[in-house]
Amino acid sequence: MEIIELISYNINIDSKIIEVEFRVSTDTVNDPVNETEDDFRSDIIELNELNNFGFTDEDVIINYDDDLEPIEFNFEGYDLLSFLNEYYVVYPERMPKKSFL
Repeated sequence: MEIIELISYNINIDSKIIEVEFRVSTDTVNDPVNETEDDFRSDIIELNELNNFGFTDEDVIINYDDDLEPIEFNFEGYDLLSFLNEYYVVYPERMPKKSFL
């Protein structure tokens, strides 16, 4: 099951989470008649999961405040897509179910 499209993502620094919405290749294969542009999956992943997959704070954090707390993140969509695909291979039970808008 491969993520084929990253619809949106938000890195919430205060909550230390990544909120993502995406589409998966098997959704269209399993149900090509009923598949629409409104099909998507959404998930919330703890930011520290990035470290478990080889990403360091330097890979995603680009600015700190005076207290050395991260205030701005830079995460290219391609890197996030790669991370998500790896994440759901390792943790297939965490793959969210398909939703509709």
